[in-house]
Amino acid sequence: KHFKHNHPDRWDELIKIVNKTNIKPYNADKILQINQSLVKWIITDQQAFLIVENKDFQLFITELIS
Repeated sequence: KHFKHNHPDRWDELIKIVNKTNIKPYNADKILQINQSLVKWIITDQQAFLIVENKDFQLFITELIS
């Protein structure tokens, strides 16, 4: 409320930026599909243990689920 009331010009600019972004609402079905694809990829990969032990992969998964 403060920002909108005290900085109306900046508020309008912010709303325009937010409306231009391509952020989609949370979709449980899509998340499930992504998780299933990820698990299938790890299982069928010939180096599955190397993938899941990779620190960058672990960081990616942490970011994905947070």
